[in-house]
Amino acid sequence: MTTQLVSDLVSTYIPTKKIMIVEDESVISLDIKNSLTRLGYEIAGIAASGDDALAKIQSSRPDLILMDIHLKGAISGIEVSRKVKENFQIPIVYLTANADSRTFKEANQTDPYGYLIKPFVERELEIAIEIALHKHEQEQIIRSSERWYATAFQLLSEAVIATDQQGDVVFMNALAESITGWALTEAIDRPIIDILTFRRKIQQPDTIDGSNSVSRILEATLGAATGGIDLVPLPHQAQLLTKSLEIVPVEGQAIAIRDTTGYITGSLFTFRTVLETAETANPTTTTAGKSTNKSAGRLAGNLENSALDQAKQSIDQREIGCIKTFIEAFIRQQPTSFASGDLVASHDKEATTLTSRTEGNIITSKLVRESPTAIVNRRSIYWEIACHILIENSFFPVSQRTNGTCHFQHCTIPKDCQVYRTSAQELWEVWHGKACPNGNHPTTMGLKVSRANIMVLRRGSWYHIQSLSLANDIVKIKTIAGELFTSTGNLLVWGTHLW
Repeated sequence: MTTQLVSDLVSTYIPTKKIMIVEDESVISLDIKNSLTRLGYEIAGIAASGDDALAKIQSSRPDLILMDIHLKGAISGIEVSRKVKENFQIPIVYLTANADSRTFKEANQTDPYGYLIKPFVERELEIAIEIALHKHEQEQIIRSSERWYATAFQLLSEAVIATDQQGDVVFMNALAESITGWALTEAIDRPIIDILTFRRKIQQPDTIDGSNSVSRILEATLGAATGGIDLVPLPHQAQLLTKSLEIVPVEGQAIAIRDTTGYITGSLFTFRTVLETAETANPTTTTAGKSTNKSAGRLAGNLENSALDQAKQSIDQREIGCIKTFIEAFIRQQPTSFASGDLVASHDKEATTLTSRTEGNIITSKLVRESPTAIVNRRSIYWEIACHILIENSFFPVSQRTNGTCHFQHCTIPKDCQVYRTSAQELWEVWHGKACPNGNHPTTMGLKVSRANIMVLRRGSWYHIQSLSLANDIVKIKTIAGELFTSTGNLLVWGTHLW
């Protein structure tokens, strides 16, 4: 009696599975309906054509579909199944009276969950349905786990790249994309030795390890002969050569991925950027002949100002890396999510936001009048860091708002122009004959420029300065677009033509 009561209570909480019948023979569909009812299933609907089936699937969302392969009309059962697979992911069991190999091969491309050859008995129908429902349920659990792991990896404050048994990339998180310069869509199914190339100082001079170190790590973690090593550190003082041939000092490890039986199914590379040393910060040239020191570009080294230096000293290096990761993802227009210490990046349909747990929004990136825009909190302790990284990537301030934010948008640097970010006082001094700030830049070091070649960035556009004066600690800059007034201590973005 007690057993029966428990059984009744359990059955009460098990929802009845809804089955849809897609069959153009009314006698057969009625017979299947009666069988399903006797077996305890709920009928989600009966359709005699492909169009009718798709309409009813949309409204009723069955748990399983019994699909006649050879439907009458313009849309076959196989074509309906393709659309269901694309839009609904509902398991399908095919019904067919024709079991020829051609039909089977075509139907098999839609990944059905089973076949029933007409005529069939009720017990065969029940078995086919239960196997299909169980298989679909297990697949959903696996997919849910995969999404959970992917989300968890995205939230890590370390870069993550996973490979299969052959060493080909199967996953990268947003931080790995940002550091390596490779997008997941580009890297997927490529050998990881194409993505990770390490430069390491081996006595003198610096040399490029190429793929050798990564190949050795793969051999150690995936090697069948040794059974694989669970953890292998990346090369000591490793410097990653990015897709754009920049050098990024990193540290990390590779881990063997094992299934429940202990069999190695792939490898997991995790790494993070590290603070540059004096050696790695020196200008260097890669084997491709490209400079890896950003100060050799058109942005002068004196973008490094005292406020920036002070910010770098007071902010953790990992947080600076997170801000750089966020901004680089914004520039590629690839929303990113992660959490690291005080910083959290999240996104929705409208915007991607970097927030601080202690001070709120730092950067919000979104489209403003169809232009990618970074809205930066000027009151944030991270303001100088964010401003510097954005300007390095040719995103310049276009407007300041009364709510304490500044909008940054991409602005093309004029040809043959050297860009600076200094105090208005320094601009005034250059206007009156002082040499351009050195900034460790060989092109401008000690150079005096004609006033006709000096420009200022104003509201996202570059204008030649017509006149510049100083009175009562206020610098007045006159351009064709109007006048700009600013305190001598305020930072300005300006540039000089170099001929």
